[in-house]
Amino acid sequence: TQQLANGTADLANGASSLADGSKQVAEGTASVAEGAKQLYDGTVELATGAQELSEKAPALTDGIEQLKDGSKELADGMAKFNEEGITKLVDAVDGDIVGLLDRAKAVAEASKEYRTFSGLADDMTGEVRFVYSITD
Repeated sequence: TQQLANGTADLANGASSLADGSKQVAEGTASVAEGAKQLYDGTVELATGAQELSEKAPALTDGIEQLKDGSKELADGMAKFNEEGITKLVDAVDGDIVGLLDRAKAVAEASKEYRTFSGLADDMTGEVRFVYSITD
């Protein structure tokens, strides 16, 4: 009977340990299930994002192409502006911008006093403007 009592106590302890282990397994299983759900949701979100990226890729490619074309057009325009504008201005003043400004101011002052080149009646007023054009 002593052995039976000891065996029964061991059985009770074993059953208690089994119950505790089963509880831990159940909690672990719930945790794994929650992780699996999060993994699934993340996978769905990733797939949706990948699909959107795939759908938008042609627009991105078109935008890059437009940017490339616009950059080339800008570079060509800047080269033309330099060639036809800046270089001609520099050549026109031969590096003497102060002299050019002095001449422009002198012409502006002279034009203030000059009222006509064809004559005016006494009761008339006039104004003459001079326009300079620098050509090759």
